[in-house]
Amino acid sequence: MASFNCSRIIASKIMRNLLTAILILLYTQRSSANQNPFRDPSICGKPQCETPFRKFNFHDNLYKYEYNVDLNTEFSGTGNNASSLFLKASVIIYFPKPCDGFLQITDVKLWDHECKSKDDEFSNNANSGNENFNEDDYYGEFTDSRGYTEPNDNFINMHPKSIELAKDLKQHLLRFSFNDGLISEICPNFQESVWALNLKKGILSIFQNTMLRFDVDFNTTEVDTSGECNVQYTLKDVNNAFIKIRKTKNMQTCQKRYSTNSILQSTPYRFRDDKALWPIIDSISYCDMVINNNVYDEIICHEQHQLIVFSNNHTGAITRVKSRLILQGEENYNQADFLNEHDNIVERRSTLLFDHTPSTKPTRTEIKLARDLLKEMCVNGFPYIKREFLSVFTNFLHTIKQLDYEALTQLLGRSTSICEKGK
Repeated sequence: MASFNCSRIIASKIMRNLLTAILILLYTQRSSANQNPFRDPSICGKPQCETPFRKFNFHDNLYKYEYNVDLNTEFSGTGNNASSLFLKASVIIYFPKPCDGFLQITDVKLWDHECKSKDDEFSNNANSGNENFNEDDYYGEFTDSRGYTEPNDNFINMHPKSIELAKDLKQHLLRFSFNDGLISEICPNFQESVWALNLKKGILSIFQNTMLRFDVDFNTTEVDTSGECNVQYTLKDVNNAFIKIRKTKNMQTCQKRYSTNSILQSTPYRFRDDKALWPIIDSISYCDMVINNNVYDEIICHEQHQLIVFSNNHTGAITRVKSRLILQGEENYNQADFLNEHDNIVERRSTLLFDHTPSTKPTRTEIKLARDLLKEMCVNGFPYIKREFLSVFTNFLHTIKQLDYEALTQLLGRSTSICEKGK
């Protein structure tokens, strides 16, 4: 009897091990067919390209675009009190493989120029529930460009930070997944700075189109630099090979848009849509997309952000942004050489959401202030701690938060020479 029970136990173990081996084999085969991109460092985005270019038809060419941004911030109604910037860049977009794209910025210029005030102001309550509201008339006022003058393409009136900005933006390619218009993931270089990546995210946000078909209006939710927002696509015009689509973003529905900077530990909370607080910024955003033979020919986007607390109807603190992405031409290139030249290993993964991480590049003022505060801490902390020490120590902590690793290392190395008890 004992030998019989022993045989049953052995047979049960063998059967269990066999089933375990079969399950592992089946899981391995399934994993090889649908690999997780977080486990495969050569894939950016989804493991498989399930919808290769149904509505878009980007070939193995270099698509050269000109990217312009005109930004104007002013206190409307207070005279000529405005701050303006104009950025012009050359952008190349590659699609060496289906659902796999690369963005490269080859030339950047930045001007600090003055925009003439526009004659037409658009209503702050344009998104109200008025049934007689004419959307085309409203947007026509918004797109009025009378008085707009693009700066000359020279180095005379260029912004003093233009060369430095161009150097950082041109340094790295940006790889991204492009699943028939949906950009679900970006895979930047590990050394790409936060601000440079945010600017490239803005370009890709313009490039994103999640419609199922170009000829059918579509409502959806998209993730881009504005947050997670409700978006409406409307077919505006069709002319032979050209298709014009308007993409309207409902900024009041955007989630994951803002960030807080506090010494207190906190957890983000998402309010219900019907319980949302009254916004402090009234924002409007839309894009007109012109598509020729299933390829972007031109995209023009407009945004306006009005600070409600300092506004009175048409007057107040207003920021207007007009951005353009215009196709300049296509060019052949060697796809194999491109893939061999650029490392396919994914170093980082992110989405199009704006990164609110503050820049850690220190300035001379911050480094000098940290040294002075360290001296004050030595004076107020030795041999006895004085009442003023706590205030100086708090200011010191806030200051060194803005310093990077290199600056902190220098401060630590020189702390003894700054004061006797500095280290």
